[in-house]
Amino acid sequence: MIPISIAEILIATGGELVSGDKGFLISGVSTDSRQILPDQLFIALKGENFDGHGFIGQVIDRGASGVVFSDELMIEQNSTQTRMSVLQGVCAIRVKDTLIALGQIAAYYRNKFDIPIIGITGSNGKTTTKEMLGDVLSKQWRVLRNKKNFNNAIGLPLTLLEMDNSVQFCVVELGMNHPGEIAYLANIARPMIGVITNVFESHIGHFEDKEAIARAKFELIKAMGEEGIAVLNADDPFVARMAQQHKGAVITFGVRGATSINEKADVFATDIMENDAGVSFNVHWDGGKTQGMFVPVPGRHNVYNALAVCGVLVALRLDLSLAVSGLSEFKLPDSRMEIIERDGIRIINDAYNANPGSMKTALLTLSGLACSGRRIMVMGDMLELGKWSRNLHKEMGQCACDAGVDILVTVGQEAAFAASEAQGRGVQAFVCQDHAVSLDVLKGLVKSGDVVLVKGSRGMRMERIVEGLGEVGSRQKAVCC
Repeated sequence: MIPISIAEILIATGGELVSGDKGFLISGVSTDSRQILPDQLFIALKGENFDGHGFIGQVIDRGASGVVFSDELMIEQNSTQTRMSVLQGVCAIRVKDTLIALGQIAAYYRNKFDIPIIGITGSNGKTTTKEMLGDVLSKQWRVLRNKKNFNNAIGLPLTLLEMDNSVQFCVVELGMNHPGEIAYLANIARPMIGVITNVFESHIGHFEDKEAIARAKFELIKAMGEEGIAVLNADDPFVARMAQQHKGAVITFGVRGATSINEKADVFATDIMENDAGVSFNVHWDGGKTQGMFVPVPGRHNVYNALAVCGVLVALRLDLSLAVSGLSEFKLPDSRMEIIERDGIRIINDAYNANPGSMKTALLTLSGLACSGRRIMVMGDMLELGKWSRNLHKEMGQCACDAGVDILVTVGQEAAFAASEAQGRGVQAFVCQDHAVSLDVLKGLVKSGDVVLVKGSRGMRMERIVEGLGEVGSRQKAVCC
């Protein structure tokens, strides 16, 4: 971060300076009291299970140069001193809402830079696409991107506040689970290119229907205005329709032959070959240019993620040959289609999160992997599906059957509907209420040659199953005796 003055913080937030000097410069912003550094500004956020106001005294003791707060009472309740005594010696700014203030500071700071910012959203693939694009651009330029999936009203502003004069590109992921959230984030980041990967039923419990989810995703494109370039998936009917709604430039991507829509895609793939090592394909663009590519991660869906990256390169007027080296060395983020080999058992750790679209994609990937034993699916609940939950979980049971799953082990009340559906279609199924029970079941099932896919929503903590399967793998010879 380049230093900015307290006076600028006041301009950005409309806050009131309670103590300190307007001319003081701060060199960083933090919301984590455990990681505060000297000359940084601490913003005291409030959440359901935490309140940063209770740590203001501690961050000042650790060298924080300024604090942004809204709740004076909480400061005094967590200190033996009065509010003014606690804040003495630092720049203290009172605002109405500290979370809003964080966004305002980030928006103000972002306007200091005239660099290409690319915003990425979608139901599935946004984190992978962000990482792919970051890797490709990093081959030649300094790139800033969200850490992990810091894609919300806290993570995105903090990412933007890391920019300095050395950054040449910024790639940000925008997440949401309610209407209006992407618009809020996009107005802070002000991207010049917006990518929408797809629209599925993720978080549909907070929306009327899938159309409403599509409208929420379109908030990214709408926020850019006519000057922005939209990069859209032509094979997703909900996303493809957005091309007609955007008044600015549009670049579409798709797989030739997948739908009737993609025959008009600006960037498209042909000759897709899949194996356990990854996917290879040819990319076509600009009326006849062709480039062969290989992505060393399994799953046809990663072709779409790579095509989105290619669409951004076209928008930036960069040659697609840049993508070849960046994508050929790509590694997925942790707990996303991570393949682990243990004593002849292959575990696919896709435990980071799940929705109906990503669950189908994972099952398709499982069906395409080489397997000398059985294909076992460990499925946790898909959360935030509201009134659609039962039917969507039943649909996953059917998808498991279609994907050739031999054994389905479910964890949670909602996933049990998938087990019931799969069992009715001839798949051996086990219904478990928690991790411990499912691991007991798996200990008596898995053996060398099996491929085990583990997936569920973030709240289900399915990585615990993966950790437990490590012990199963080390004991599998004894189990099979």
